[in-house]
Amino acid sequence: MELVHSFIEQELQLAQGCTEPAAVAYAVAAAAEKSRGELQQITIELDGYVYKNGMKAGIPGIDRHQGNIIAAALGYYTENPSRKGLEVLSGITKKSVAQAEGILDKISFTIVEEKSPYIRAILEADNKVTALIKENHGQLNRIEVDGSMVYQRSASQPVSQADENSKLSQLDRYLYGASLPDIFKKIETEFDSQALQFLKQGLAKNLALVEAARLGRASGIGNKFEKYAETEIEKIGGMIAQGIDARMSGVDLPALASSGSGNKGITISISLYRTGKYLGKKESDIFRATLLSHIVTHKLNLYLGKLSSLCGLFSAAAGGMLAGFLYLEELTDRLEEMINYLLGDSSGSHCDGAKSTCILKAVSSFELAYRYFRLARTGLTIDRPVGIIAEDLAATLKNLADLSLPSERTINQTLIEVISRTQSAGGEA
Repeated sequence: MELVHSFIEQELQLAQGCTEPAAVAYAVAAAAEKSRGELQQITIELDGYVYKNGMKAGIPGIDRHQGNIIAAALGYYTENPSRKGLEVLSGITKKSVAQAEGILDKISFTIVEEKSPYIRAILEADNKVTALIKENHGQLNRIEVDGSMVYQRSASQPVSQADENSKLSQLDRYLYGASLPDIFKKIETEFDSQALQFLKQGLAKNLALVEAARLGRASGIGNKFEKYAETEIEKIGGMIAQGIDARMSGVDLPALASSGSGNKGITISISLYRTGKYLGKKESDIFRATLLSHIVTHKLNLYLGKLSSLCGLFSAAAGGMLAGFLYLEELTDRLEEMINYLLGDSSGSHCDGAKSTCILKAVSSFELAYRYFRLARTGLTIDRPVGIIAEDLAATLKNLADLSLPSERTINQTLIEVISRTQSAGGEA
């Protein structure tokens, strides 16, 4: 299949504000277009990860409200949602905020056990309209009016993986089974001026967030990182911190999101571009490496889920950045091995929602990826299996997936089972 443009179309999107509230707003907006009469109630069914990530996230242009509830209310008054997609929260005015505040008491949330992301907005007025987003944050799957289907997206084909009930697109099915050399080859043959221009524009959007933070439009946390920075790598970390600070503070500018996450998109695009320049690489090679980073991040997410109890910056984006750095130095033969080591380092970092401390995790994930890039050049090897780290990367990701999925077992019980399974596979008692 054609990889490069399919991936860009499906997984690299502009998002206004944190992706989870934006997706909630999009679902409500899509339903509101079909709603008739005076609004009585908005009920939003959503998975626990979307609920958690969107609870305290900043909303672009608003300083006195946060998270999913105000996003849902703003979505109700949004026009042309199909054109805006995940940018439905752009262009907020005092009037739209006042309107949204007037319906906050009509909005309720119900957490459901569904594969994330899952958002179902139910609007009750003279008619009853439901809009469903699932599989991807910006993927509207269907709209129903009084029980009748008025819109349905083409269904994807089911495929067996860690979650046997999941459904993957054709692109995801390819990436799930593709080897990294196959992915490298496709990038080399398919990368063109259109892909280059798209990635340049995405970088420019994310750098605009950096500049907004420098001008005092964010919380100031990112600027503290810039003041602290002495080495070039610390300066790059400072830029990442500023970009995410602006986004988490609700600056009214879009970010290029990667696999549904603006924070991953900011971290990947800035880290690859600035590190590539620091290493003296050609711009075309830097953007190929950037695309590879996005794709490897997404491939890791296919095992772990775009949203889970694990921090995606550490469990996915760090491995993606490491892939890009190794690609720039022609060390891709060590990629799976080095990601395996990296995951052994970072596997304990949990996701506790989208908020200001994502700034800290983003910088640390970049520094972690850069450290393992440098260690790869030293010839580092570690005996495997050990702990949750299996002999091969796919088995390690299966272990992490088990730890990230909700369960009535304690984390410690799950850890014991995972470690025992890994050691048995390696021939140890």
